[in-house]
Amino acid sequence: MIRTKREPDNESQAQKPEHDEKAFPVNRSARTSALEGCIVSGRLAAGRLDDSQVAPPLGEPDTPPSLIIAPVPLAETVQIGGIQDTKPLAEAFSLPVEDLEPGRWVLAEASGERIILAWAGPGQWLAMSDTISAARIIERASKAIDASEGTAVDLSCARTSIRLAGAAAPELLAGLCPIDIEALASGDSLFTSAQGFDIHLLVMARREFRLGVRRSLAQAMWETLLRCSRAFEVEVGALP
Repeated sequence: MIRTKREPDNESQAQKPEHDEKAFPVNRSARTSALEGCIVSGRLAAGRLDDSQVAPPLGEPDTPPSLIIAPVPLAETVQIGGIQDTKPLAEAFSLPVEDLEPGRWVLAEASGERIILAWAGPGQWLAMSDTISAARIIERASKAIDASEGTAVDLSCARTSIRLAGAAAPELLAGLCPIDIEALASGDSLFTSAQGFDIHLLVMARREFRLGVRRSLAQAMWETLLRCSRAFEVEVGALP
């Protein structure tokens, strides 16, 4: 039997409505980003003294900034735990079993469904999607969860992700995290800290990263990234 539970959003009185198990489209109408109200999108000049002023871009208008900080679109997130054998999980998401490696993430795509499966510790995986609901993710993973007597926890209301990209992204992270950023490779999934914040770090590409944090810490993490990036020209992305 699949044991499921929903982790509540302690920062909001509005709770995400229960999914209709028969209807799997994503419904985010009752959810808002934890970064709502704290983002002013635009270009920030390098060497700024604060982050309250959006400056004109430096150089040519089409010159890319050295750093992009942007919120990641809201995604359905399910923590799948207690997985002793990854073969049923790989089969559930139409993946080769060798793709589910510790310390890695992989994209599963089939019939218009896009799901990122990211290693989240021994026997633990995070399944994230912006195309289907948490209920659909659990439905797809049900055989794997049953085979291991595992659990599924809906974390959709409890996590926020922030995107860092650009030539300066590795340099910024190197100053924030106590790990060797240069040793990371595209597809890595690991837990570390950034200025005291616990983060789930996904390496999307050589100069692109995704930082997953608890919703309650999202605004503080966002402000920390802006403050620590004042040496760089930054493009601040808007909420999707």
